Amino acid sequence: MSRPAVFVTMVLAFAAGCSKPSGPMGGDEVVLATIDGRDVPRGLYDAYLHDNFSANIDGGNLTPSKLDDNVSSRLFDAFLDEQILVSRARAAGVTVSDEELAAYVAELGLGQLDQMHEGLTFVERQWLRRYLTDCLAVKKFLAVHVTQDLEVSDEDARARYDADLVVWYIQPRYRIRRIRVDAQELAEELAKQLKPDGSNFDALVTGLKAPSGEDESEDEDQGRDLGFWRPDQLPDNFARALAILAPGQATPPLEDPEGGYNILQLVDKNAGRQQEFDEVKDKIRTQLKRDRGAQRVDDYLARERSRAKVEIHNENLGFAYASPTPVPARTAVNSASEADHS
Repeated sequence: MSRPAVFVTMVLAFAAGCSKPSGPMGGDEVVLATIDGRDVPRGLYDAYLHDNFSANIDGGNLTPSKLDDNVSSRLFDAFLDEQILVSRARAAGVTVSDEELAAYVAELGLGQLDQMHEGLTFVERQWLRRYLTDCLAVKKFLAVHVTQDLEVSDEDARARYDADLVVWYIQPRYRIRRIRVDAQELAEELAKQLKPDGSNFDALVTGLKAPSGEDESEDEDQGRDLGFWRPDQLPDNFARALAILAPGQATPPLEDPEGGYNILQLVDKNAGRQQEFDEVKDKIRTQLKRDRGAQRVDDYLARERSRAKVEIHNENLGFAYASPTPVPARTAVNSASEADHS
């Protein structure tokens, strides 16, 4: 899955599936938390960390000891959110067959299930299999019990289209050539020599390569076709000058933010246009359905988080767990307090 901010990670992970883990995991049966009486072991948390975050932090070697306690705590909170959903999927009787898991692993681009990450130890491979099984179970649970029957009408799609017209505007694209010189005086002299229709642009480029005087043609882009560019890819003064030209015409000398002066010739232009609603209706419906599904999952998780009995076993975490604000319904316990409740 993609690796966004901590809380959103949960939604995307189970809505879209998990991504390819990036290396070895150190798993064991030490209990880090208990959710509604179900123990959650370190091995599963290691798999979660590795799958979601380690590829982007410290070259794939993410461990709680390398992060401050607050960051580690928020990562652990996101993991607990996932595990709450795992518990709900199990309570609903959701199961995952070997065939379903094999198809899911192939869908994620991990290859064949029995050959997945052959470099891992047997124990690490078992944790990975268990984590992916949980991912698929929760994905199935959400589809049936949370995001089912999502409807997006044409009226809904039209309202989103009208509100986001700029999103569906295709920018113009300018195909350009350029002359670039260091001296403003030379740029202005060349601009005076240019014909209004730009028909002698090539001749000016050739003249720059003449042996007399300083050779200003060292830039490999001098006079060359640079292809198509959108306005938002160009400096503002370039985009404004090109917008009013007809193909073949050239701009006046333009100061380059990186130094020197440019004369740009507009070779061709694809006009910008507003895409019609019918062109983008299906895309908008897909976006709305995804957004509404994510909101349903968000709302559902908020309710279940408040209902779940979550005990965090601080002494096993490897970092000092810091409760978020506001504090969720989670209780940090240690061995002594556990003994008091036994």
